[in-house]
Amino acid sequence: MRVMQSKVLPVNWLDLVREFDIEKSGLSVNNKIIANYLMSIILEEKEKSLRNPLMGMLINFIVFGGGFLGYYDNLPPELISEAFDEIKKQRGIYLDRELHSRFVEFMTYQDLCKKGYQIINYKREDGSCDLIMSKGDDIYNFEVKFKESPDVGISRLFDYIDGCSLFKENDFLRKVSFEINLKVDALNYGNLQSILSEVDAFITAKEDIYDGQFLQIFNSKKRSALNRGVSQAAEYIGKFHIQVIDDVEGLINEILINKDGPLSRLIKKSKRFKPEDNFTGCLVWGVPFHMDVDNDKIKQAFKELRLNFDLFVYTGGVNRDEFNFFVPK
Repeated sequence: MRVMQSKVLPVNWLDLVREFDIEKSGLSVNNKIIANYLMSIILEEKEKSLRNPLMGMLINFIVFGGGFLGYYDNLPPELISEAFDEIKKQRGIYLDRELHSRFVEFMTYQDLCKKGYQIINYKREDGSCDLIMSKGDDIYNFEVKFKESPDVGISRLFDYIDGCSLFKENDFLRKVSFEINLKVDALNYGNLQSILSEVDAFITAKEDIYDGQFLQIFNSKKRSALNRGVSQAAEYIGKFHIQVIDDVEGLINEILINKDGPLSRLIKKSKRFKPEDNFTGCLVWGVPFHMDVDNDKIKQAFKELRLNFDLFVYTGGVNRDEFNFFVPK
């Protein structure tokens, strides 16, 4: 559930963006790098760019004077430039996922710096790791992978709708609390375009209840009008039931290893490196909000994997405190 924003973009908003001087804006050096990258996409995609939360944040900064990223000023500018240059051809919701991945890398870099590591190579080359850092006399190759919780994908759909609510003709969206109910198990690349088409259909119809093949979108005050039957209501409410997970090993296999999951990809990449390269994995895992998993069981399950490389694990998520730990090889 999310309440949509209340602002309305002026007719000339794109002109305001085009005329905005980033170099004289007062943004930090790092934010100027990010803003310049986003600016070219905004001018290319125009209205579509508002469906991306980061570009929407920049547009809000330019038009309404809102805030813009203030968390990454301590990163080396070269690290940001290389990371953004690698994804410059991505567009749409695929770009949103790649941006998320890059900011996960930035947060991992910040944590590794706190642990005493220093970056020594910013250049990204084919086959190289995300972060090449040193500690003492040793060099480490850090590869960062992350696994999204399903609620992150739904959050992107809310961002998509929220961006569209900035236009005058979509006043039915503003200041309204909407809910999204996926009729499929998860949002993935296989069904993504179909789901986005249904979101577009909902916005075009300008009605506060949409019931499609893949999802339902509705004003939270009208939930009962959509899910009329007892079984429908029970199925919807059941999605918010908190499951207590005892088989943590099975969960890790299902979410992180099977179907070329992020841990599986770390294992594959580790085989390209020699022991002296100090390949080290960094796994960021947003534990699904509807799962109650004991932290000690998570840590023990990772230790029992007996990996051939060191691994930093960062867990957290909606309604779950951050829990981070180290698994030696």
